[in-house]
Amino acid sequence: MPQNNGLVEGKVNKLKLIKRMMFGRAEFPLLRQRVLYALYEDITHENLTNNCKISITKSV
Repeated sequence: MPQNNGLVEGKVNKLKLIKRMMFGRAEFPLLRQRVLYALYEDITHENLTNNCKISITKSV
């Protein structure tokens, strides 16, 4: 299977988006808090989607 950097690029893109949204608003502690929350949110969402796969069978 070919490998790509899609997951890493997505995290970098999200980080840059948060930095742009925070420009001129607050100091580093709030930026750090938002970044960590966004990464935690991504991890928990990935775990939920991986654990909640439902198999659907066709009844005849």
